Amino acid sequence: MTETLLERLKREGKGHDLLDPELVEREQREQLGHLVRLRQRLGREITQREMDDLSNIL
Repeated sequence: MTETLLERLKREGKGHDLLDPELVEREQREQLGHLVRLRQRLGREITQREMDDLSNIL
């Protein structure tokens, strides 16, 4: 099961920052950036299974 952004922020003690939409948007862009860079390095699309595995690591 993948961890949602909300769950991750709560786990990291940042749940109170959810009131700040700019922080949430920045966090989402950062996560997307990781996936885009990884896809470029792999030279192929990333499967849903791989994304699930990565979200558990990140």
